[in-house]
Amino acid sequence: MNTDYLTLGNIEVTVGTVRNEQNQGGGEIIYQEAVDLVKTLYPNHQFERCFEWCAGPGILGYSMLEFGVAKTLCLADYFEPSLRVARETMERFNLQDKVSIYNSNNLDSIPETEQWDLVIGNPPQFPGLIQLWGPNARDTRLYMDKDWELHKNFFANIKKFLKPNGKIFLWECAWGSAVGTFKPYIEAAGLKVSRFGNANNSNYMEIWYWIEIEYAD
Repeated sequence: MNTDYLTLGNIEVTVGTVRNEQNQGGGEIIYQEAVDLVKTLYPNHQFERCFEWCAGPGILGYSMLEFGVAKTLCLADYFEPSLRVARETMERFNLQDKVSIYNSNNLDSIPETEQWDLVIGNPPQFPGLIQLWGPNARDTRLYMDKDWELHKNFFANIKKFLKPNGKIFLWECAWGSAVGTFKPYIEAAGLKVSRFGNANNSNYMEIWYWIEIEYAD
């Protein structure tokens, strides 16, 4: 059975043993932009611990670790095939002392001893069923957050894990939402949108946008 890999610097992230397991939903498209964005906004700074929300195989998280954005990494997802390949990457490159991986429905099963100063995520980006193209067309797990319940729960609970100086970066799809979609949930949690912008990738700049979130003043 063939295994697919994505090369990130000196490591290869395992993304699946078969494509129809659908372990990833866009991280392979935006990981370089994500690294470049955080490095540009926080030059000469290395975060202590990064958490990737809705991690899948951990493409965004492993890129933050490999390219020096963060010293250590925490990954969480509820889909066991994704967690299996995320663990495979960790074990193949002997990263057990730097990486923790949790099977968790949203943040529910993550111990509160986990404390992060950087949170990143490429979560499901539509509140209902849509027509999609390509192999992801029937896998609603990758794109649908029904009525934004996943986002609402995330914002309501993230503060107990977020260090006082912590930053959250989310990548969302303009076809499904706008920054204003999430502002009420963010502000209700005692957080604020500090910056946002369109993707720099010319192929996706009209589709993807990013949000930076931090503690409200």
